[in-house]
Amino acid sequence: MIHQFAGRVRHFFYILLVCLIACTESKTFENFDAATWKQDKLGCQGERKRLAGDFEKIRRELLGLTQEEVLRLLGRPDFQLLLERTQKAYVYFVEPGVQCEGDRENSKARTVSFRFNAVNRATEVVYGEGKIF
Repeated sequence: MIHQFAGRVRHFFYILLVCLIACTESKTFENFDAATWKQDKLGCQGERKRLAGDFEKIRRELLGLTQEEVLRLLGRPDFQLLLERTQKAYVYFVEPGVQCEGDRENSKARTVSFRFNAVNRATEVVYGEGKIF
């Protein structure tokens, strides 16, 4: 009898898991060319600069996204920073600069940075020059 109950509970959790996965929807941004953004590593090809206007239109909608959702949308950041209290920042160069010659640390090129809180949600999406956090 206990064995049957355990089987039903397990079956219930499988169904619940499938429902949760099916109901989870990735946020999409139809008017933003994410593929082009991802291909322009370090912003060196100038494509991210060309996309800056489109990015600005969706910037506020990016607040609250998880790190994984940002990675799916924009690709790997050009660099990451570990901040206080288990926070993290992703930094993407938006325009060409000395980072294209291998000097990411001293670049003053325009960047967009995401600050993630301890539960991996974007709490800030801000512009700056180089590292800003």
